[in-house]
Amino acid sequence: MNSLLLVVLVLVTLFVLMYLRPRSSRRAPETSQARDYAYARRSYLLSKAERSFYETLRTAVGDDYHVFPQVHLPSVICVAKGSANRQSHWNRIQSKCIDFVLCDTQWVSPVLAIELDDASHQDERRHERDGFLDTAFEAAGIPLLHVRAAASYSVQQLREQVRSAAKITT
Repeated sequence: MNSLLLVVLVLVTLFVLMYLRPRSSRRAPETSQARDYAYARRSYLLSKAERSFYETLRTAVGDDYHVFPQVHLPSVICVAKGSANRQSHWNRIQSKCIDFVLCDTQWVSPVLAIELDDASHQDERRHERDGFLDTAFEAAGIPLLHVRAAASYSVQQLREQVRSAAKITT
């Protein structure tokens, strides 16, 4: 009788350990190939300043637009077909990101790009990058709004800046 009770206790314990533990703690098994890669998950996608701006921007545009942060530039603009020096133009955009992109809700097509200008934008190389972005977005027909990074933002003021930059009249 004692051995039967012991077997039942062991089985119940195994059941609890295997099936009733929280599912969120289960991770995909690590393969030997995955161990050879030196990658780790980032703790967050946006800096504190970007996160603050993102929340204000989402409030300012409401349900009128989708707000996408940290967008890979070739996802927004591309090298026009038939362009001379195609590879050279591709090389200039392929490793860049834009801080935020507003897209219409029906087709998810870009309406406005936003660059959050912090102190790093005072650097000469950053001026060159910003000038390139201004010209590239103008050529692509997508307005680019530069917003100075701040400790806080006015929802109404940001809404007006977005409307003006995107040339929204309603």
